[in-house]
Amino acid sequence: MTTEENEDGEDGVLEVNAEFVRHLHDHVVEAARRLGPGHVDVLKLRANYAVLRGAALATRPMKDDAEPMWEAHIREFQDILNGYETALGPEDSRTLKTCEQLAAAYRAAGRNTEAITYYQRALAGYDRTLGPDNAARTLSTRHGLAKAYRADGQMERAVALLEETVEGSRRALAPGHEDTRKRAVELFTAYLDTGRHPEAITLGRQLLTEHQRYFGADHLQTFGWMSDLGVAYHEAGDPQQALEWYERALAGINPICGPDHPVTITVRTDLATAYHDVGRFADAIEPLRANLNTYLRIRHPDHVDVYDARGRLARAYRQAEYRAEAAAAFEHLLADVLRVNGPNHPAVPGLRAETEQARTEADATQ
Repeated sequence: MTTEENEDGEDGVLEVNAEFVRHLHDHVVEAARRLGPGHVDVLKLRANYAVLRGAALATRPMKDDAEPMWEAHIREFQDILNGYETALGPEDSRTLKTCEQLAAAYRAAGRNTEAITYYQRALAGYDRTLGPDNAARTLSTRHGLAKAYRADGQMERAVALLEETVEGSRRALAPGHEDTRKRAVELFTAYLDTGRHPEAITLGRQLLTEHQRYFGADHLQTFGWMSDLGVAYHEAGDPQQALEWYERALAGINPICGPDHPVTITVRTDLATAYHDVGRFADAIEPLRANLNTYLRIRHPDHVDVYDARGRLARAYRQAEYRAEAAAAFEHLLADVLRVNGPNHPAVPGLRAETEQARTEADATQ
């Protein structure tokens, strides 16, 4: 299974059955032999086969050996597009759909400039033939174009188009529709990426309310949105509000996911940072200690994640003025870093300085 754009241009889970793909390939070959490769029925089969091939290709790492495969995938869609244009004209729905699929192929291959060109072309055609709020096609194409703008670094254009898409989705689709939710989530993250924190917070509150309504107050996705709202407040410079949302999120996520789940670790880290940022240094110790205990359970004792968690906890002890605990934690960490990495490791000078300072502070209180 892989995440790939479906025929409406949205990201979704597409299950690729190898036997079905082989059967479809044989059907395409036979139909092309009987009718010719440019027949509209053959073009439809070729497009369906190309979608499945693209889904399989998307599971491969983007390495040098994948580039020729993407080029062949793109050329196939270009040939299908040319066939539809010849047979049906440039604004037939099948032509525009293939134009959008070609755009998605370019975007998946990391060629955002070409993706934008074809998304724009498809969108202009849909707007003329279907209207700007057609839920089945126009809105998904706007979403695809917005994602291409975002991938290309054109963030303001992406945000403006996502705003239009979310507004249009809310008008055209049923309340609680999954496509509306996905587009609003993308807009939320785009707001954060562009530093538009007030808009992100407003939208995040709306999304949290919707998740509570449609999934329930105790659903994992609801608690996840509490954490996301905490991130929005934190990035907006309001760590007090942030930690309140992190606390609520952690209280719900921990029983569902368990203490060792990556989501739980992330929320505990965010909560500890928020405690630090409001000056509640002692309160930051518990989530950091919990993270260290998790890493000690799931990693080798000399794993970098364990060392990072030990360093965070040692610094929290020091900031909370638990001086004896800080000195001991730094000394043990320094000894292990020297044992594993040697004295020339780039982390050693800074860690040695922190250890000496912590020991000086501890000795001064005795």
